Amino acid sequence: MPLSIAGRCEVYDISVDAAEFFADGILVHNCSDTLRYAVVDLLRSQFTEFSMGRKRSLYNESEFKFFNPATEYEYDTTMVYVLPNFGGVFSLVRIGKVGDRWHLTDVCCRTVKGNDEIVSAVTEMSADRYVVECQQAYFPMVRELRASLGDVAVVKMGSDHRTRIAATSDWIRAHVHIDPERMNEQEYGRFVNDMLDYNDESPAEVAVASAALSGAARVIIRNGL
Repeated sequence: MPLSIAGRCEVYDISVDAAEFFADGILVHNCSDTLRYAVVDLLRSQFTEFSMGRKRSLYNESEFKFFNPATEYEYDTTMVYVLPNFGGVFSLVRIGKVGDRWHLTDVCCRTVKGNDEIVSAVTEMSADRYVVECQQAYFPMVRELRASLGDVAVVKMGSDHRTRIAATSDWIRAHVHIDPERMNEQEYGRFVNDMLDYNDESPAEVAVASAALSGAARVIIRNGL
């Protein structure tokens, strides 16, 4: 059907319960989220431009993808991965699987005064699987977590996190999506920014974000989740 410019006229923005409907004999798709998708695309462009200008070794060749936080996703499985103490910083990631993608839905990245704060942060996040990477000194805390959460897996604290971060970086690029609306939140934004700033010379307080997410990625890859 040929198209031609018909001039300007008033139009109407309506939505119905169904995904699509007929208007004057024309099948119309119900696109109530148009503005939100436009904003997400704009954020992606700005985010990519900003991140590509950083000097870093891992994530300067590809952008992180975003998921739409307005959509109610039914996750196939969810996991919380915990680093109680990485260079004096407590870090946690909560990720949910949709198809072959994993959404970074929640994070913690902070200094804490004791194990009680860590237990409180972990138990506030519901998940199908919990994994704690720690030294033996934190085993009593893991037992406390098991008392309230059930099965909590323990991974011995690794000695070469930089190798693990590099080894899982391609998988993270391909599969992990982030929440654009939470980038303005202090803790979530700091976590993602620390990942973008990471390089082989990064101090522990910057490397902790990449260490936590790479730990979760290793569990997913090894277990075929």
